[in-house]
Amino acid sequence: MDDNEELYEGEGEDLEPISSYMNKRTQYRKISLYLKNQFNMKGPEVQEHINQKFPDLTGEHMKKQIAWSWSRLDCFEQCPRKFQGTYVTKEFPSPDFDAPHFAKGKAAHFMMEEHFKAGSTTPLHGSVFSVRNAKGRIYYTFKVNGPYEDEFKFDFRFLTDFCNKIKKSKKVMPELQVTFDVRMNEISWFDKSAWCRVILDLIIIIDDFALILDWKTGKVKRYSDQLKLFAGAVMTKYPQVKRVLSAYIWLDHPSQAPIYAEYTSNDKEDIWLEFGDRAELIQLANESGNWPAKKNMFCKWCDALPSMCEFKPL
Repeated sequence: MDDNEELYEGEGEDLEPISSYMNKRTQYRKISLYLKNQFNMKGPEVQEHINQKFPDLTGEHMKKQIAWSWSRLDCFEQCPRKFQGTYVTKEFPSPDFDAPHFAKGKAAHFMMEEHFKAGSTTPLHGSVFSVRNAKGRIYYTFKVNGPYEDEFKFDFRFLTDFCNKIKKSKKVMPELQVTFDVRMNEISWFDKSAWCRVILDLIIIIDDFALILDWKTGKVKRYSDQLKLFAGAVMTKYPQVKRVLSAYIWLDHPSQAPIYAEYTSNDKEDIWLEFGDRAELIQLANESGNWPAKKNMFCKWCDALPSMCEFKPL
């Protein structure tokens, strides 16, 4: 039995949900996805159809949800207790995002974003300074006229030829933020009904093809299905895109080949069904109040205090 058969019996207007194993929020999400992909329905049409055919799938359950991103989903799957303490109760000490390894990554992303802005002449090498403003927040700049926190020296000229070819494309978008609600409608980043948020470091669209690049600093890691989420987000935002190549570019390792993955529009539904089911576990944990701690190799770096988690080393 395929995913569509799990959701419906019959065809067209006679579709009926098979819902004995799914909660209402999951039913709504999967039916919305099915109607969009199989019948090319738009957001308002999907909502009207569901309101008419399945009125019991609308209501309060659609409003009470925790928005997720790749990093949040990764955190939850690593340890539900860590997710709870970090994002729900916020009882864990806040991570120091100004720490050197975080700051270096932000500075590198700043340089690459500036390089790809329209009309930019920003070079691929030089210094980026982190400066603390009057409110105590850190921002990044190429020039300073006073005190600064750190200076980061980069040389990404090994990417010159590659970047020059990319910049010739008509549609080049750095640091693109994409947000969907549970109905898979695109909404604004801070919308309270946000279900999934994705940040794309760089996207290039040529006809029905999209290239997605994610800048990485630090150690080289294996393929991550984050690349799959990128592809799903782009094919949903830009329906004309039928083929996607998403890749990690290792800024600290010039000799390291990109790690990449390819997807087509035939994969889009499966991508969202997979991530939707995984993210649904966050919602179920929140509704049940059950956030079990999971011992793993990252426990010693967790921000929890020993009194907050049984697996936190003293």
